[in-house]
Amino acid sequence: MTDLRTTNNDDANIIIILDTLLNDVRLCIEKCRTYNKIPGIGKLERKFRAEDRFLKRLRADTTDVNVNHLKSSNLTHLRAVLEQIEEIGPENVNGVLVPFKDNRSQLLICELVYNEGRAWMKVIARNAQALHLIWKGNGHYGQRSILISMRQYLDTARSNEIHYQTPDIVFYFVQGVTEPLANLLKKHGIIVKGSIVEVNEDVEKRLQIVDDVSSNDSDEESESETDDDDDDDNNNDDEVNNNNNDTELMLSHEPSKINLDVSTLICLVSELTHGGHIYRYPSKWLEVPAELERAERLAPKLENYMKGKELFICQTAFEEFNSIINTVGGPNEKKRAEELFKRLTIVPDCLSERSAVLQASVKIKPRTKIIFGTGDHLRAVTMTANRGFVRAAAQQGVPFAVYLHESRALTEQQLQCNPLPLFTQSEENV
Repeated sequence: MTDLRTTNNDDANIIIILDTLLNDVRLCIEKCRTYNKIPGIGKLERKFRAEDRFLKRLRADTTDVNVNHLKSSNLTHLRAVLEQIEEIGPENVNGVLVPFKDNRSQLLICELVYNEGRAWMKVIARNAQALHLIWKGNGHYGQRSILISMRQYLDTARSNEIHYQTPDIVFYFVQGVTEPLANLLKKHGIIVKGSIVEVNEDVEKRLQIVDDVSSNDSDEESESETDDDDDDDNNNDDEVNNNNNDTELMLSHEPSKINLDVSTLICLVSELTHGGHIYRYPSKWLEVPAELERAERLAPKLENYMKGKELFICQTAFEEFNSIINTVGGPNEKKRAEELFKRLTIVPDCLSERSAVLQASVKIKPRTKIIFGTGDHLRAVTMTANRGFVRAAAQQGVPFAVYLHESRALTEQQLQCNPLPLFTQSEENV
């Protein structure tokens, strides 16, 4: 792909360069189409199409076209976003050009959201030395310091927690970043991605003859100089190391508290999830989940997610589940329930403030509201199969931290009343 940063002023090459850039844009648009399952990828494709129209206008009449026209293109930035999607892995990207608001309703458009929403990435295509000059207050009028973007990202991330954790902020510098600026960003909690470069001599000389430096950036500069030694010592720290990978980011956000919904409790004790999947069931509403269970066992997945975490249920969930298990549960299911309760902490009902304002509807029942609201009060992730409630609450502006899974029913009594043949080993493996 053509690098706009190395384009020279040879007019004879303008047409060749434009044709190459147009081909680059075409390839990028095609790649966007292959990632059509990523939310927001259409926005990125539209931006590439805008670049395509811009370059075609230049190509139609190259009489007055010069290098500055080509450098005014956003192609370097947009292409870097697409390259990061490929590097992160399309399956790990949750959104492109995602809008977020902070607690003052200030809008932020984040280029990439990935790792189940736990990481936000900003792509910076500006030259490293230019970024350094702007940071030091020596840029052109109207050029915004990267520190302003840093503060906006940090403030907005704190207002948009994922599973009660602030998302990691990653700044990817396409053309690198100077070491002093990188150290300052790391100190404030930004994960810096991209090459770290030294401040070149021309920039150093230019800064030496500058008398006036903006007061805000002077404060930041003083703070950076005071901690230069500390920053150097911390360059290998895992939290700020450039080699941080996606797995480390995800592990840092693993929830420690789990709130169990009634639907999850049923799944954990059901005969269907403990060997009952090998039976045929007389009714469709039992046979369908049995087929799902044969395809993939649910209980091991739930247990794996719960492993090593504090497990809670509220009083309402405890009472409702007990009522269900005592009415339709079989002997083995009741025994599993008793064993499960030994692992759980039962807490009083206590709704969080934001869950208390939810308006009742077909999907939002008082009992369910209490169960999810108590989990929210505990700052716990609620495990549930109740997707309807989760969607309805989100539509009212109250998104909950949840672990969604498939539903299962209590089936032991059905098997006792309607004994049906087991699958043979060969049938089960088909």
